[in-house]
Amino acid sequence: MKKNTLAIKKSYLQLPLFKQAFVHKSSSSDQNNERLEFLGDAVLEIFISEYLFNRFSDLNEGRLTQMRASLVNTKSLAEIFLRLDCKNLLSTSKGTKNLDETHKYSIYAGTLEACIGAVFIELGFEAVSYTHLRAHETREDLGCRRMLEKKKGGGGGGGG
Repeated sequence: MKKNTLAIKKSYLQLPLFKQAFVHKSSSSDQNNERLEFLGDAVLEIFISEYLFNRFSDLNEGRLTQMRASLVNTKSLAEIFLRLDCKNLLSTSKGTKNLDETHKYSIYAGTLEACIGAVFIELGFEAVSYTHLRAHETREDLGCRRMLEKKKGGGGGGGG
């Protein structure tokens, strides 16, 4: 196991919706992870927003929004998915499997969101909070610190 590898709780693998979270639409048009991805995206936004709101009480809405966007994006979610070392659970079509790894990032990010949606439906918000915080907190702290240092140093470009 790589040193940056995270682990999925074994009990999650028994949850029916968690299994469905790994079924990409290229593999099944009927029973896939799109609806779970939709829900997981919303749950993730609430969770990260609450985390940033409580952690950085001195920042305004604009800065909090920038921080959330820098933390929750396709690249960061795909990286977390890859750290979970669960690509082997992902069900996709042959054509999708043959894509270049970087082209699969949106699939990985969507699958992570679907997993969050599944855990939310099956076990509730507290389970999502704990699970996602473990996967995301190091990245958040590092990303938040970098963003704050840029702002303090006046190094942040204009706009976004």
